[in-house]
Amino acid sequence: MEEAKRKTEQAERTRKMAEKQKCLPISVKHNPAILLLLPDSVTPNGLQKLQNMPEANPCQLGIKRHIAFPSGALLVTCSSATQAEQLRSITSKAGIPEN
Repeated sequence: MEEAKRKTEQAERTRKMAEKQKCLPISVKHNPAILLLLPDSVTPNGLQKLQNMPEANPCQLGIKRHIAFPSGALLVTCSSATQAEQLRSITSKAGIPEN
């Protein structure tokens, strides 16, 4: 009797775990505060180009972190979507392509 009760509880736990796994998101959600700046023939290194621009002040634009890739691409995370839009407009004026 006790063995059957233990098996039913275990089956219930595995069923709940399976349901929980079904609820997890399959893909990463879009974050509007993240920009991916791509290299091109004019700007082979996005980080250097961004650092040389006085209007792209990291403190004013709320840049929390950045990841520079060996290809020259730059992944920038801002504090908010509005600050990311400001950075997006600055980089588009400078001719830095974005994905």
